[in-house]
Amino acid sequence: MDKWFDNKNVIRVIALVIGVLLWVVVHLDEEVTPDRKMTMPVYNEKVITDVSIKRVGLDTSQYHFVSMEPETVRVTVRGPAQAVDGQFKEGTVIADLSNARAGTQTIALESAGFPEGFQVTITPLLVKVVIEEIQSKEVPVAVEVRGQPEEGFTAGTAVTTPSRVYVTAPQSQLNRIASARVSVDISGRSSALNGDYKVEAVTANGEVVQAAIQPAIVNVEVPITSPFTTVPLQLLFSGQPPAGYAVASYKMSVNEVTLYGAQDVLDPYEFYEGPTLDLSRLTSSTSYTLNIPAREGIEQVLPNTVNVEIEIVASVTRTLSALPITIIGDNEQYITRFVDLEDDRLDVTVEGAPELVGNLTAENVQLVIDVSNLPAGSHEVPLRGNLPSFIKFGANFPSTVAIEIVPRDAEETGGSIDPGEAGPVDGENVPEEEEPETDPPVDADSGQEDRSNRSGSVPPPGTDHTGTGADAVAEVSVQEAARKQAAEGAERAPERAASTFVPQRANQPEAFRR
Repeated sequence: MDKWFDNKNVIRVIALVIGVLLWVVVHLDEEVTPDRKMTMPVYNEKVITDVSIKRVGLDTSQYHFVSMEPETVRVTVRGPAQAVDGQFKEGTVIADLSNARAGTQTIALESAGFPEGFQVTITPLLVKVVIEEIQSKEVPVAVEVRGQPEEGFTAGTAVTTPSRVYVTAPQSQLNRIASARVSVDISGRSSALNGDYKVEAVTANGEVVQAAIQPAIVNVEVPITSPFTTVPLQLLFSGQPPAGYAVASYKMSVNEVTLYGAQDVLDPYEFYEGPTLDLSRLTSSTSYTLNIPAREGIEQVLPNTVNVEIEIVASVTRTLSALPITIIGDNEQYITRFVDLEDDRLDVTVEGAPELVGNLTAENVQLVIDVSNLPAGSHEVPLRGNLPSFIKFGANFPSTVAIEIVPRDAEETGGSIDPGEAGPVDGENVPEEEEPETDPPVDADSGQEDRSNRSGSVPPPGTDHTGTGADAVAEVSVQEAARKQAAEGAERAPERAASTFVPQRANQPEAFRR
């Protein structure tokens, strides 16, 4: 075999054979696939700018994405020329934030969705991401009331249920939130507004801040009221405590009430009569809760109840001496005088709580008789007595007093008095009489005017009313009576002074409230 290879002719034959075989192979392939050509793969590059970054993996229940720098990147794609040069739609740049935490951090970008075999280059590959933690806090709910109610009506203070809500937001936004706000419109309303409304988070300046609110809906009530006025509350009493007991004081939980109703109904009210408390069975201190009634025309009374604490003590009695009696309805043509009273004064006994009775003075007691339209003659007239609250007259207080009405000219002249003489009546004209030219007799010792000329004066015992005005004896009797009255008045002066007390509770009107 080696000898063959040493032979040049053999080598030439072999080379020829191989060449023929190659020619055959080439030409046979052209005949089978005449359009097939031998080509080498061609690769191209494409640069895509301003590609947005897709964020994935962030736990939005705990963290809030704040910013990313840069927000877009440049992507260079290298692949087969035909695929790259065509319309390129596939592929995404991703920022995986699944491991991100609150604060500023650097994240490496990733490519996804590009065709297999493509080489993708992202510029820049790293981005800076800022993440905030989501937190919650409780804030009050404020109501923004728009518009005005119907004329004559007033809007009250709005109330929300609940009054506070929780807002959830990133820390930077949460710090700006001052309250939650609800807006309602009451334009033209004449009745209360009550409904459910959406809540929004706002700053102290009223700027709305995006936040999650729980609950997102609250109930709002805005009272719309008719005209109202606030007046003092007066507690009424009926009856008297049992014998031996008296009211020392009482205290109310409220002293004023607010009345609602039409304006013409409210205008006359200067005070409001509240409930009535029956004293007839009270023998010890106690307290009550009483309803305050709504009078006719009053729509509502607030508050509608009052708590009353009343103090009951053992009563005491005291006698006030020489109290004057006031005469009302006296006619100028007549003189009224008391028949059985000395010096026109009356001793009375009062009963009540020790402190109230001890502070009682003559100025706090009023005794009154009414002689209106009474003719001349003798009469028994009712005696009316006025005392501070919770003090009463003793059992010996007279219901009537005896008086005598005489014509003034008969009194001054000493003329006789006809008990059956009729006095003036309503509608009857009484002729005027001339005024006496001389002054009334004056006691030289006392320097006082004759009290017999004063309306309501009591003539001294023994005074004679049967003489004439010219009778000198009658005139002397009148002067003598004046002297006796002056002397008796001086004797009673110490007694009157002894019954005078300085009130110690003058600044406590509840002790004498009527």
